[in-house]
Amino acid sequence: MKDILKEKAEIFEKEREEKLEDPMAAAIQSRRDILPEFSLDATKPDKIYNLFSIISREEWDLIDVDDMRKSIKKDKIFEKGKKFYTNYVIEEMNAIKDDRKSFKSDAVMSSKYKCLIYLNILLKCLKLRFIRKDAQQFAEELKVNPLIVKTILHRFFIMNEREGDKISYSRNSMLTDRLTCFIVVLALIYNDYEFEASSLLNEMKIEPKKFAKYTLQIGCSTKKKKVEGEERTFLKLEAPLDIKPMSLGKKKK
Repeated sequence: MKDILKEKAEIFEKEREEKLEDPMAAAIQSRRDILPEFSLDATKPDKIYNLFSIISREEWDLIDVDDMRKSIKKDKIFEKGKKFYTNYVIEEMNAIKDDRKSFKSDAVMSSKYKCLIYLNILLKCLKLRFIRKDAQQFAEELKVNPLIVKTILHRFFIMNEREGDKISYSRNSMLTDRLTCFIVVLALIYNDYEFEASSLLNEMKIEPKKFAKYTLQIGCSTKKKKVEGEERTFLKLEAPLDIKPMSLGKKKK
């Protein structure tokens, strides 16, 4: 029995080493550490990334869109915007306000709101390397269900215990890469897989060269175009997903 277990262990280890030696297998595995669930067999952009691997179905059902809907409908975006929404989300809310008739149904519009609300939370989290409050307090500040905040903190932060049993959260480089990639993928889904990303790039405060590495990890193309005399960045996701061996750089804990 021991010999059989030893043999299986040796086979498993050999297979693992072979995968690590294969640059493509290593590239795919490294992406699975930082990207939402993806399919290499997808033949359409909307089949590449699974929205519900970014926002679970339980979270999706808990996202309340009423405040955003009312803000847009009553043209009170800027009145509440500075307190609740990031600049990128405010821009998108204004775009919805000016183009509401283009949405096919209330369900489609509601889905857009939910994606935008979740993007808003992730963008706010990206600006925080340390969070010195518990999930309940943070949820109240963001005005979202605590379960949503707990899920995000678990996925993108490390929980630390402070004196007096108080909890804080921090984020290392790998988790920052993961959070950044989730934001960009969700923005692609929200924008039907092709959009002008300059305002998102400004919101995330990422150097263009670093941002280009993220887009390569995600598998979307990046183009620069002059619009009204200004250089803008455009992203597009196409199928099949293009995976190339590469690295975002040395990871720091």
